[in-house]
Amino acid sequence: MNFIATSKNKVLSFNSDAHVAMFKDWLAKNEGKKIQISIAKNPVSDELRGYYFGCVIPFMKTLCKEWQSLSNDELHEVLKKQFCFFEAWNSVTKRSERFGRPVMSSRSNTEKAGEFIENIRLYVAENYAQKLPDPNEYKSFINSAPTIDEENNNSI
Repeated sequence: MNFIATSKNKVLSFNSDAHVAMFKDWLAKNEGKKIQISIAKNPVSDELRGYYFGCVIPFMKTLCKEWQSLSNDELHEVLKKQFCFFEAWNSVTKRSERFGRPVMSSRSNTEKAGEFIENIRLYVAENYAQKLPDPNEYKSFINSAPTIDEENNNSI
């Protein structure tokens, strides 16, 4: 079990009372056991994941007609296999194959996710002479959308 907390005034500070309760419960169940505390790697942010799944993947679908029918998750698996992979022996096919690594999950880190997107960016530039949409422009676009309250006020 992993817990995320911040060191603050020489104590652990959790995000919520529920997380504190879960941590105390875990400590009680593991009384007397050795534990390891380490500094967490910079996890992939919701904003980066939003840019990837909300902007990069739809953009990639426009480049290849065979990808247009794939779901976002299916295209994500294709991109991982091409740009963030490891090779291993497949005992079923009796050959070495590529397998995609987790790269955009909350357990991944920002550095690896950035390298992954950069590899996609280079591929798009070299093979299609195009650029991925700018992350800052995408963020501005997303932030410019009206809220539900704004939409309701405009429709009256």
